[in-house]
Amino acid sequence: MIKILTALIFIFQICQSLFAQPTANFSVDRYNICSGSSLFLSNESTGADLFEWKIEGKHYSYSRDTVVVLLEPCYDLKEIRLIAVNTASGLMDSSALVVEVFDTCFFHWKGDYSWCVGDTVVMPVNPEEIATEFVISPPQPLISGCLTCPSLSFVLLDSGATVVRKSTYLGGCSELTSYHSSGCNPIIGTGADDNPEAGHLKIYPNPASQLLYIEAERRLDKIIMYNALGQRIQILNEVDGNQAAIDIVQLAGGVYYIRIEFESGRTLIRKIIKH
Repeated sequence: MIKILTALIFIFQICQSLFAQPTANFSVDRYNICSGSSLFLSNESTGADLFEWKIEGKHYSYSRDTVVVLLEPCYDLKEIRLIAVNTASGLMDSSALVVEVFDTCFFHWKGDYSWCVGDTVVMPVNPEEIATEFVISPPQPLISGCLTCPSLSFVLLDSGATVVRKSTYLGGCSELTSYHSSGCNPIIGTGADDNPEAGHLKIYPNPASQLLYIEAERRLDKIIMYNALGQRIQILNEVDGNQAAIDIVQLAGGVYYIRIEFESGRTLIRKIIKH
């Protein structure tokens, strides 16, 4: 009985190998690469014993794992494909992915985003960057991160603001990405509230020289003041109900913004002028 069972298992294994469907799969150590740099291709396929790598449709290697050097005079997306074959069954499978290859010229990608004034904007994180530089025009108040950090978040004060991100990768190549705010009407006002959803809001006097008063129908939670460069200069955490007073005597004359946060979670931005 044991011999028969062993024979059946052996036959089953043979049949399984004859009709096995391989699964092609692989990973790369980077998705953004400078021209002339090495890229390691790690084969993670199953059920196959023969492999072929293709770069942009052309044969590259029959190795299980391999290293490829990608060359590009400017910028391009390179397709890498792995073909996995089970020679016993004759069945095959393939898998492909795309990497970005950069050189000395700047690839500049531009996109429009429907950010609204008062929104908190979080910029994406790219872990492959070795250096990052943001330029925000006009400047906006940062909540976290910094202009040379891999990521940041900020409060949008201007509906037409543009963020340009310079990403530098291992090897020194770079790309530019522009994020432009569009498609949302600004809610910045100078006096009585111009957003009916927020209820009655009064800020006076405006322009002001000493004290700035805020009155609202809804309960206030926090008030933050920014200068014209978007830098946070004052926070009022202890707000008494739906009224607040801000001392601006020490501020230089000019334009400022206040971010009003309600207990309901709604946030509004208002522009004020200091005499």
